[in-house]
Amino acid sequence: MNKICSNCAQESPSSATVCSLCGERLSETTTPALSSDAPPAQTNPAPQPPPASGTKAFCGSCGAQIDKSEKFCAKCGAATQAQLSFAQNQSTQSEQSEAEKSTKTPSHKKVGLIACAAVLIMVIGVGLIIFGGNSPESILTRYVEAMFEGNFNRMSRYSAIDISRMVSDVVIEDAGISEREFRESLYDLAGVRTIEELLQQDMERERERLERDLGRNLRVSVDIIDSLTVRGIEMRERISSLESILERVGIDVDAGRVIRLDRINEMIDFEIEITVAGRDDEMVDFARFTMVRIGRDWRVLEDFAHLPGFLGAFR
Repeated sequence: MNKICSNCAQESPSSATVCSLCGERLSETTTPALSSDAPPAQTNPAPQPPPASGTKAFCGSCGAQIDKSEKFCAKCGAATQAQLSFAQNQSTQSEQSEAEKSTKTPSHKKVGLIACAAVLIMVIGVGLIIFGGNSPESILTRYVEAMFEGNFNRMSRYSAIDISRMVSDVVIEDAGISEREFRESLYDLAGVRTIEELLQQDMERERERLERDLGRNLRVSVDIIDSLTVRGIEMRERISSLESILERVGIDVDAGRVIRLDRINEMIDFEIEITVAGRDDEMVDFARFTMVRIGRDWRVLEDFAHLPGFLGAFR
């Protein structure tokens, strides 16, 4: 009697010990007997056609003859070439599936990568501003460029002292007038309402003079020739000297409206070469500037040796 596999119901010869389809070990149970009302079995069954050529093979483990389509040897239970090929194909397909998953980046991960890149760019940009864009050399270069461009508002942003506030405070104090009266006097004398406008006019006139001498489309370049850091006693003496000059012209240094001398923590002297080139000619000049660090910001500290005479022009 043939044996029926309890796992997959595959029918196997009675001599088989394992199922040739799934490899399950076969029990000694045979196929159930036919019911009495079933037709009698043929005593002389018709001969089965021989297996097609090339469908038989031999088990590589025990040498028993097997069908090429069978996955397990019915005699010893060893996996046949068909099962090995099937398992290899399954493994290959699994590896390909994993590879495809790894190469496909989910959309939310792509968004995360883009966000990380944006943050990195931002951090680099902030680093350039903090460590490069606010260096004493870069601030000095911008100051000089604004000066020759005739742009007082831009130049004053890089100055250690509030020049317009200084002039206004001194003149208002000396004249004993209000800020409103001061603005009215400026308008009557120069047609402007503020010191910023008055100084802007002066710088624009100087630029026009340079354009007459050098030609239009002025270009300014600044080269640092030398620098010297001022430390300790010398720095304190220079700050004290500046304080004396400001007090002499009537500036209340302690108020901190014009400059915060108490916040100066570094000082560097620079010697620079300035080239101003126009369409027709160019000029080269040399100058010395002092840069001071007030808090965390570098600013240009103008030469105040001629400050009394400068303020006298407004009195």
